Amino acid sequence: MTDHRVGACYRQLLGGRCSPVTDGRPQTTRAACCCTMGVAWGPACQPCPISGSDDYKQLCMESGLHVDGSDIDECKTLPDLCRNGQCVNTMGSYRCLCNKGFKADASNTRCVGKYKIHTHKIVIFIGVKMDIA
Repeated sequence: MTDHRVGACYRQLLGGRCSPVTDGRPQTTRAACCCTMGVAWGPACQPCPISGSDDYKQLCMESGLHVDGSDIDECKTLPDLCRNGQCVNTMGSYRCLCNKGFKADASNTRCVGKYKIHTHKIVIFIGVKMDIA
């Protein structure tokens, strides 16, 4: 039986706890949260099962899909996935289209700085030559 309850999805824990701020977080099912990028779900900050565990396999058919085989829209479930870019949902996953100055990482799931900024310290000496007779 599919669990249709909805709650906040947390991508990270702060000091082992969910952030107390839930305003603006999309309300999603436990499977949509935990089978994608979530680490905890719901009002009780229920930890997500570890990927590959029996609990995970029972909750998630495979990553990015609901147990009924339908696609989880990661872009709507976790709207901050592609910072510095636009999230594009794909079947069972997502990819990022990055803003100018950023590029997708090897997995196409994060936008990272395209240019590495180097700073150099330049010291200029100005010498005055004086001839003393």
